[in-house]
Amino acid sequence: MTRYPEVQERMQEELDRVVGGARRPQLSDCNDLPFTSAVVLEVQRYASILPLGVSHVSDVDLSLGDLTIPSGTRVGLIMSELLKGDHWGNGHNFRPDRFLDEEGKCKTDEWLVPFSIGKK
Repeated sequence: MTRYPEVQERMQEELDRVVGGARRPQLSDCNDLPFTSAVVLEVQRYASILPLGVSHVSDVDLSLGDLTIPSGTRVGLIMSELLKGDHWGNGHNFRPDRFLDEEGKCKTDEWLVPFSIGKK
């Protein structure tokens, strides 16, 4: 957060407004902390906690352009490409607002799989 003081300030303002200083944030506060939730999602995306995803084995022959992946081939994910690649537009920039909708509510993205898990 020291690299992004404006994000830290905005998050602190939201926490002060919603939670205050008399108690700790609770899970029940999540809906009222959309920017804080977006920051957590962006940290998970940006940090690339696992550089390589869980490997899989293709059970059928696959063709991707000119490349053929034969059945039985072990395939691994390069998580940094998945979490910072073309889908994110400016994926190498830390920008929590990408997880906020037009109304300022936190939204998820099925491409966010920081622990190499997600929809199959």
